[in-house]
Amino acid sequence: YLRDSKIQTIWEGTTFIHGNDLVGRKMRMKEGVPFADWMSVIKNFIDENRDASGFEKEMKSLRKGVDCIENLKDLYDSWYANLDAKRSLIPLNAVKTLFVCAQVQVAECLMEQALIAQKKLEELPDNHHDRNFYKGKIAAAKYYVNQVLPNAFMLTDVIGDGDTSVLDCLEEALVVK
Repeated sequence: YLRDSKIQTIWEGTTFIHGNDLVGRKMRMKEGVPFADWMSVIKNFIDENRDASGFEKEMKSLRKGVDCIENLKDLYDSWYANLDAKRSLIPLNAVKTLFVCAQVQVAECLMEQALIAQKKLEELPDNHHDRNFYKGKIAAAKYYVNQVLPNAFMLTDVIGDGDTSVLDCLEEALVVK
């Protein structure tokens, strides 16, 4: 999942195309219903597991990640509603938005694995050879949610700021002679 969440970032390459497809088509197709359905799967997972013993902090962070995606969806809706003034912000932030969505999706998948691993640990005897494997699944999920997922929170803030300084700068200012 981690490998697939960062598809060889090449500006105006695969990642740029995926980002623009996400914000220009996926979020908006069929009035946003498929996107909302995807979000509801993650929300349902959080609702079902928010009180999972030992994972309360991680489930709160995952919920914060979902809130970030919802905020971005609302932001893009407002940009599309005011397209003449906000058109440049859409492609400028598409890749960052793709990363936010990918990081939340990966976090959800890893948390699902961690919860399964926790149940397996509870079933296994203390000396079972698979215990370390399951402990590793839990550690990997907690690490990702606590160390990587917060990048999604920061990116959401950056996107929300609507900074266009890179677009406002004259090309001549970047030329070194």
